[in-house]
Amino acid sequence: MRPRPRLAVGVALALGCVLVPAAALIAQPSAPPNPAKPRPDLRPHVVIVVLDELPGDNLLGPDGRIDTVRYPSFARLARRAHWFPNASTWSTSTKGGVPAILDGRQPRRGAPATRRAHPVSLYDAMARAGYRIVDGEETSTLCPRRLCARSAIPSPPCGNLGCRFRGPGRVARFNRWLATIRPTRRPTFWVKHLLFPHRPWIYLPSGRRIQDSRSGHSPIEGLNRLGGPPDEFLRLHHLQRHLLQLRFTDRLIGRLLDRLARRGMFDRTMLVVTSDHGYSFTGGLREHRRLRPVNVHQIAPIPLLVKLPNQRVGQRHDTYAANADVTPTVAAVAGARLGYVPDAAPLFGEAVRARQSVALADRVGVSLFDYQQQRAAWRERRLRLFGYGRHGFWDGIGPNPELVGRRVAGLPRRAAGPLQAEFVSPERLHSVRRASGLVPAQVTGHLRHGPHRGHHDLALALNGRIAAVGRSFYLPGDPTEHFAMTVPPHTLREGVNRVRLYDVRGRKLRLAGAI
Repeated sequence: MRPRPRLAVGVALALGCVLVPAAALIAQPSAPPNPAKPRPDLRPHVVIVVLDELPGDNLLGPDGRIDTVRYPSFARLARRAHWFPNASTWSTSTKGGVPAILDGRQPRRGAPATRRAHPVSLYDAMARAGYRIVDGEETSTLCPRRLCARSAIPSPPCGNLGCRFRGPGRVARFNRWLATIRPTRRPTFWVKHLLFPHRPWIYLPSGRRIQDSRSGHSPIEGLNRLGGPPDEFLRLHHLQRHLLQLRFTDRLIGRLLDRLARRGMFDRTMLVVTSDHGYSFTGGLREHRRLRPVNVHQIAPIPLLVKLPNQRVGQRHDTYAANADVTPTVAAVAGARLGYVPDAAPLFGEAVRARQSVALADRVGVSLFDYQQQRAAWRERRLRLFGYGRHGFWDGIGPNPELVGRRVAGLPRRAAGPLQAEFVSPERLHSVRRASGLVPAQVTGHLRHGPHRGHHDLALALNGRIAAVGRSFYLPGDPTEHFAMTVPPHTLREGVNRVRLYDVRGRKLRLAGAI
């Protein structure tokens, strides 16, 4: 078994002020050039990508920089962009966060993400400046039909928000939007609300899925319920799947960067990548974005990277920027007049540099110092559990992690007891076919004949070797004992796999079930 990586998260990381090499800070102005009335044929293309449910700190390694191994596309963009690692959101919800990014205004409680509730926005300003618009909104309708009806990439019409996340639809809609990016004489404004790494967490870094998402049902009813489940192991299981899907999100961002480069558009384009809000993996709350002092450090931080036209060298800004600052910044660079006074400010202006607080932390009464301390502590814990770079992700988040990677034949065992495991969809593990796009790396099931409300330490073996460890759990209102573990995809063979679930007691394995 590989040793766990040693972490060195020091005072600089805790305060959010890790230094970068001096070479990365030169040859780049602190503000964009004067955008006053550029010629229409010289205006830059503008691309805005809004991710969903992405805490910005989840991209970082122990040095406070973007992990170049796990998230190479984000890191690649940061090398050519302005990066704001202390950026945060003004809203805990998509219906507040996405409109704030696109109109620069403080979200109003209860206001829907519609044109009627947001009658003016960046769309109007860009249209007046001569821009063609390609709209990829998913859960909002801010762009007026007269501007976007013909070029929009629509999400499916449905009353249930969850339908937008089922099946491969969100990837297919991204592909259709991406295909519209091509050189044009008329400057174009592309907007894409990319529903990643939003739940359900079913994508592996390769883009293959761990379960069929067409029905929208989880393998265990209630497994993906909103809110932080009270069981700690289940929260870590969710976080592990989130991080896997985040790596696939990085892959999609890489495809965008490649498209811009292949089409010869990268230099001429202003590119913004951000998120509407973060996500809480803190337990005991009824809703995963229910803001509290104990989880503001996971909900507020969001990624914010802004590549200006013809920018060659990346620069880090430790200012307390907000994703809502995107609208006045884009308007300034594109030479577009908003026609109204936004609540946000241009990212490179004095107002943003002078900020000394984070809106959501202020809302729950958390000081800036405590907020930064919470962020640093959470990053350190995540890195301790899941490592960074090529190290530590699969070392085990459950009890007895030293078992991971060991051959079962070399471990002490006991006779089988009364505990019996019932696997969900066992046939998938007997017919693995990667070409189908489905790799059943999440192994789930139920346990029978255990003590009432008891818990068991578990080890899952694939083809004679321990692939994952975990702990059984219960879901609210459900007396059944469940298990769920994610195994490294490479441990699954094509075709038939031998699967064994063991109850671990006193460092000895007791067989509970087999496929």
